[in-house]
Amino acid sequence: MRDLKPMRTRLVHISDPHFGTTTPEKIAALTEVLLNLNPDLVVLSGDVTQRAHHSQFTEAKQFCDGLQPLKILAVPGNHDIPLFNLPARFLNPYHGFRKHFGFPVNTNSVVKGIEVKGLNTTHPKRHVQGELYAKELQLLKQFSASAAVRIVALHHPLDCAKQVDEKNLLVNAAETIEKLNIAKIDIILSGHIHDPLVRLTNTRYPTTIRPAVVSVAGTCLSSRTRAGAPNSFHVLEFDVTAEQVNLSVIRYDMNSNLKFASVGTTAFRRTGPDRWQHLST
Repeated sequence: MRDLKPMRTRLVHISDPHFGTTTPEKIAALTEVLLNLNPDLVVLSGDVTQRAHHSQFTEAKQFCDGLQPLKILAVPGNHDIPLFNLPARFLNPYHGFRKHFGFPVNTNSVVKGIEVKGLNTTHPKRHVQGELYAKELQLLKQFSASAAVRIVALHHPLDCAKQVDEKNLLVNAAETIEKLNIAKIDIILSGHIHDPLVRLTNTRYPTTIRPAVVSVAGTCLSSRTRAGAPNSFHVLEFDVTAEQVNLSVIRYDMNSNLKFASVGTTAFRRTGPDRWQHLST
């Protein structure tokens, strides 16, 4: 790139709304703040519904329609597969996600040179845990060579802050980190555990050669919150030049007035193609 003026891009990372466990007031508050932020892309990293009921997918679709003209990318979570309807679970597990919610299971979006791949980590044979399977691993090889920043959106996380959540990490997490390194992934978006976390992958995986930024989002709408973690989401703001990428990850929490407000920022910088550094929190 000859022009050194930064290319500014804003992504919003929401997760785990669990439609069926929320309220109209919370939905209205999230809709309002997202429209005001006016991001280039909204990424929804799974558990769209509580029990994969058609009515819950329909409610989720209405929420997304209310965000127009914002661009949205979504991946399914384990709650988006029918649990008790076993024929549906094993014969057509993603029917509701595709037909009633209106999103493909794996998807791709490019905004201002930043490429995001949404990859499915769920499987009807797994009730809770997730894994990146062969089909999705193949998609890692299809990033554009011209992408300034490479992002993957998964439901299941590769990192967590609390030991109690380690059972919920992606199966074969360490091996998956190495595969993401080979694909030169810069940022990993996920959810599932409802406990927000932002840091570099080498905190948990110290031997990793190419650290990436981890954004684990909390639940944006559900009543199923964790202690000390109210409804929340992350805003990722990028300044991209030929020499470096500056990234600010801003956490927004819902307060007692049912309004979302920023509560903190974590800053990173990538100099050259590989060297991400944590600047401040």
